[in-house]
Amino acid sequence: MAGRRIALVCAGEEVIGEHVATVAKGLKDAGDRVVVVAPSGFAASYGLDEAGVRFATLEIPPAAELVGDAKATWNLRAMLGGGAGRGPDVVHAFGTRAGLAAALSKVNSVPLVVTWWSELAEPGTGWQDRLRDQPTRLIARRGDVALCASTDLVSAVLRLGARDARHVGVPVTETVAAGGSASGTEPVEQLDALYRELTGR
Repeated sequence: MAGRRIALVCAGEEVIGEHVATVAKGLKDAGDRVVVVAPSGFAASYGLDEAGVRFATLEIPPAAELVGDAKATWNLRAMLGGGAGRGPDVVHAFGTRAGLAAALSKVNSVPLVVTWWSELAEPGTGWQDRLRDQPTRLIARRGDVALCASTDLVSAVLRLGARDARHVGVPVTETVAAGGSASGTEPVEQLDALYRELTGR
């Protein structure tokens, strides 16, 4: 790996959090400069300090909330801006809550990867349906690559306007749902190849 600056954004959901922490530690051990951006308490819950992974606090509401989402977007934009050449080389958001904040904060020249975990409602044709679909449509269209937990999600995200949607194995088993560890998820080598594709190094 080439010492890239990578920001991993997470809203703190338990299963996703376990996965993000595993990815962060693997990337850091392999030579990338990683910062995990997530709610307070995340670093302690998943042992990031002990692993030497940088952490920045960002409170992302667990459900849609106008004021909370606006504040999260504003704060994330400030975090990711940096000085000239000091921002991240890649931003990777995990889940649609983090994905929305990252999409609204997106810097055009910085690739945005979004991992989609949850199945989406079928798009409707009425104005209420279109309003409901706006956040996911925005995430899909602003992301450079969508990594999807199922082939059905790939199709759904493409319908929302994604340019590049790929199926990756992100199993959510009964063990994980009950609080066990997430295993078999996006290996570090797979993400390394994707980040290299997006950054050229």
